[in-house]
Amino acid sequence: MKTSIRSVIYIVSVMVFISQTVSGQMQILGKVADNVGKPLPFANILVLSAKDSSFVKGDVAKEDGSFTIQNIKEGAYFCEVSMLGFSKKNTTFFQLIPQSSTMDLGVITLSENMELNTVEVVAKKPLFEQKIDRLVINVESSITSAGSTALDVLERSPGVMVNRQDNTISLSGKSGVVVMINGKLNYMSSDAAVQMLSGMSAGSIEKIELLSTPPSNLDAEGNAGYINILLKKNQNEGFSGSYALTAGYGRGAVGNSSFNLNYRHNKITVYGSYDYVHLGQEQNSRTYRRIVLGNNLLETETSALRHPSDDNHNVRIGLDYQLDTKTTVSFAVSAFSKKYAMNNTLNESTLSRNNVVDTLIRLKINEVNLWKHVGASFGVQRTLRENEVLSFGVDYLHYDNDQPVNYNNTWFDGKNNLLFNQTVRSTKITPINFGIVKMDYSRDFGKKGKLEMGVKAVMSQFKNNVGVETLMFNAWKADPDFTAKYSLKESIGAAYTSYEMKWGPKTTVKGGLRFEYTQSNLGSEEVPNIVDRKYGRLFPSLFLTHDYNKNKTLSFSYSRRITRPTFKDLAPFTFFIDPNTFLSGNAALQPALSDNLKADYRFKSTLFSVQYSYTSSPIAGFQARIKPGSNKLYYVAENQKNLQTYSLTIGQPYSPVKWWTTYTNLAGVFSVVNAYNNGYLVTVKFPNVTLYNVQTFSLTKKVTLEVSGYYNSGGLWGISKMKAFGELNVGLQKKMGKNGGKLSLGYDNIFNSSVYRINLNLPEQQQYFETRLQFTQPKFKISWSQNFGNQKMKAAAKRAEAEEKARVE
Repeated sequence: MKTSIRSVIYIVSVMVFISQTVSGQMQILGKVADNVGKPLPFANILVLSAKDSSFVKGDVAKEDGSFTIQNIKEGAYFCEVSMLGFSKKNTTFFQLIPQSSTMDLGVITLSENMELNTVEVVAKKPLFEQKIDRLVINVESSITSAGSTALDVLERSPGVMVNRQDNTISLSGKSGVVVMINGKLNYMSSDAAVQMLSGMSAGSIEKIELLSTPPSNLDAEGNAGYINILLKKNQNEGFSGSYALTAGYGRGAVGNSSFNLNYRHNKITVYGSYDYVHLGQEQNSRTYRRIVLGNNLLETETSALRHPSDDNHNVRIGLDYQLDTKTTVSFAVSAFSKKYAMNNTLNESTLSRNNVVDTLIRLKINEVNLWKHVGASFGVQRTLRENEVLSFGVDYLHYDNDQPVNYNNTWFDGKNNLLFNQTVRSTKITPINFGIVKMDYSRDFGKKGKLEMGVKAVMSQFKNNVGVETLMFNAWKADPDFTAKYSLKESIGAAYTSYEMKWGPKTTVKGGLRFEYTQSNLGSEEVPNIVDRKYGRLFPSLFLTHDYNKNKTLSFSYSRRITRPTFKDLAPFTFFIDPNTFLSGNAALQPALSDNLKADYRFKSTLFSVQYSYTSSPIAGFQARIKPGSNKLYYVAENQKNLQTYSLTIGQPYSPVKWWTTYTNLAGVFSVVNAYNNGYLVTVKFPNVTLYNVQTFSLTKKVTLEVSGYYNSGGLWGISKMKAFGELNVGLQKKMGKNGGKLSLGYDNIFNSSVYRINLNLPEQQQYFETRLQFTQPKFKISWSQNFGNQKMKAAAKRAEAEEKARVE
């Protein structure tokens, strides 16, 4: 009993002490906005003494304009709020007293400073910005990215792995990445997205954001998260623009050009851009497989040497118009064309039986792969009242893929004697259409929290006309096993809500719930309803952030995601690598669901991130499968049983001296996959380490040297294992003139180490597979970029500079 009384006395004493401490240290809350209620991120707030205007404490507003200044003693104060381009404003005097631990100043409105006409942009963004919820890559700040494509930049980015064989992108060891352009989903299949990015010039990109745990207002699609590519859109007043030209060579010519134009005056902004990219580097591949069929050991080795011509055009035009102080409308159109052509590509295949060469096959392949796209979007945003916004948007997207391939096959026996010739051709015509309608609403209640909700509908239609024909007696004969017309219709309806609130002075909690209902129907003219699915899923998300102080932040997040089978993976098609090796689709694919947990700790500019993910029925692209009783190999997308990934990431920028900066990102991933292969349950465990580093040296005021490289120890590709690969790049840049002219020299992939080597060993099935792929070669490039037109911002548009300065800090 005495112990209990003592415990109570002790607890009461501690509570009294805490209450006294809290009463002596109070906080000031508020939010900074402009005349139309738009938040002003990174505005400066100074707490000054009412007695003598002496400085007490300061802070910078967050991205939503809010601020919290803590640990202020009892007394009389006022706040001075300022931001470049706006008139400084002082609040009225207020008194902090122990009886009230919080002073809420509400919304502080700043007016545009009309006396400040123009301001030149001088702040330089860091190459990487490691934020608590995303990694930002400022492409404009990368010298080695000059003259590269968007896919090149992603391939060299921390935590990103691009698999050019099956055209997929993985993030933090997980596949199922969704690509956005300017915050909008493109709804393309992964292979189409990779094709588009390979034809997009880095000169048109401002920055790339990598988001591993997206909030509920974004689609639940994508188990690995989002990659958001933000294109250049100038805020300069009047007419301005830029262009960049690149030429290079490395076992084939490469080159690209990009042009960006912008006109901004009063209420109207018009912008546009055009890219052209040519890729002509040599590509080579080698595949080997060994199987036991009956009493025979069968070995097949195929090699290919390609000299493709890849030409890409991208264009976009947009208009933003402010109808009044509360309403803004926007309209944009975009289009791209990609033509990949290979003429007389030579594939050689050797078939051996019991270590003796049995058959030789030489294939001459002529292939054209043409992608076309056109899209349009319209949006309206209306401020209903202060801190209350309603937006509405409509998008239309059309894609078209035409891929005719001609094969001239010559067969020889083991002694190289001619057996026969065979001529085969295949066709694949795939039009895809999307219609998207969405509405979003947000209401900021100040210190009580922020509410977001919205609805969305996505309607899509896909057709896939595939055929294979063989020339027999001067007439083409269709192969019924590989010829059909497929059609897929899919609709996704979604609704979401989320609420963000303060849980104490230093802790922010945001919870969200999204519901998506999917209807999919795939069929052919001969067989309707091959796939007919209707299902609904709930996708919760939770984010918790605790700011210890300006230098230390801890956050936790949870989200549930989904990856639906792409049109290409579902719809049956056939692409011949050789007469015994094929790529094919799989109509039996099911969607994959993942649950993701993530914890981040930021100390100053260093971020430590720990993540765990469990995925049921993950989709693995192009898995090797032998047709029973034959030596025919099919690469198909398949559902695995489950996948677990554990990852640890450390990202740190460092500047030893003023003229030398470096950024290092180290990530470790441990993956455990369970999958069925030809009736066998296979478990594969694989560790992976990736290291990314960039070194930047300011040799003079106008000359900068950059050395960047990455190393990947290898990872899983389904149940196959990918061996180590990497790349080292160097770039030298000199600033020329006063209008942003830059001359850049670069040498990419110096050691020719960007090679994919994949193997799969299944001893219980007496099967072994090995693949070597090389899509790029070392190349030298020279680039020139130049700004033109007005390079000064109107003061009202100068908010971005303050934002960038705060980010650098």
